[in-house]
Amino acid sequence: DFWFEDLEEGTYSLTIEADGFASVNYDSLDTSTDVNLGEIGLGH
Repeated sequence: DFWFEDLEEGTYSLTIEADGFASVNYDSLDTSTDVNLGEIGLGH
């Protein structure tokens, strides 16, 4: 688990990358309330 603390309210995009894995992209994340993305699986 991880948190982005003190992040200003807004709309964000998030990209998760790791060598040897497909990247995962999230667009239009609205931080006016807490956002929980759950478990994120990275494909090969």
